[in-house]
Amino acid sequence: MVDGFVVVNTGQHKDFEMAQQFVQELRLPTPVANLGSSPLQLPIVTRKLEEEYVRRHVSEVFVIGDTDTALAGALAAHSTRTPLTHIEAGLRCNEPIPEEYNRRLVDTLADLLLAPEEYAAENLDREHVLGRVTRSPNYKVLLFKKYISNIAPKLRRKKQRFSLMSLHRQENVDNRNRLERILKYLGNMQSAVLWPIHPRARIRIREFGLRLPDNIEVCAPLSYHDMVSRLIEAKAVFSDSGGLVLEAFELGKQLVIFRKSIEWKHVWDAPTTSSF
Repeated sequence: MVDGFVVVNTGQHKDFEMAQQFVQELRLPTPVANLGSSPLQLPIVTRKLEEEYVRRHVSEVFVIGDTDTALAGALAAHSTRTPLTHIEAGLRCNEPIPEEYNRRLVDTLADLLLAPEEYAAENLDREHVLGRVTRSPNYKVLLFKKYISNIAPKLRRKKQRFSLMSLHRQENVDNRNRLERILKYLGNMQSAVLWPIHPRARIRIREFGLRLPDNIEVCAPLSYHDMVSRLIEAKAVFSDSGGLVLEAFELGKQLVIFRKSIEWKHVWDAPTTSSF
């Protein structure tokens, strides 16, 4: 039996830039197991997590957000009858995308649901979930603010001459017409656009034979420190990422969201936010 808190890596991302560099940079706990599933295969990962829970006599499972990994962790907790806590519960975008199905399924299984915003708690009340709903702090915002308070004084202030972009969701990058429209839209921007490109997007651009506009500078996925630093320096943000749009909002950045709706309703309704 392992005392205390342990982390299991499902292996949803195998690239160093998408996974291991964050563990090292943020000094996260070393995973006690790596399930090595990339891309994640839900039935296999769920079964392996069940085995880990039983073998380690896990007393409670915490999952966060809406990833396939979160759903696998929740399903394994349910099948082994291990108490489950869902961090960032109750968020809804009401669009038929994988993340929406994941978060709704996790919320139906959770024993304790931590709602980071009042509207998230209201969603859960309307849905009559079986678990106990608790209004919690927005941990993503709290951790982000703590992090930038440490690094901001060390950054050399630069004139904001570029915009920052992230793009990875399948409804954007797996759709050739949609991806081409986004690239054309960005090509009309007056400023340079820095794009730490997701492996999925890089593959699709090559498969579709698309050309990047001259004002887009592509780089490998950045570490958390480097991404936050570029975010602080950027004059605008273009994104389909739930985490990045929330952080950009907290910094008061002009924000363009490449989605029809998002789960962070206070960000979506802000005057500095628009959608494409």
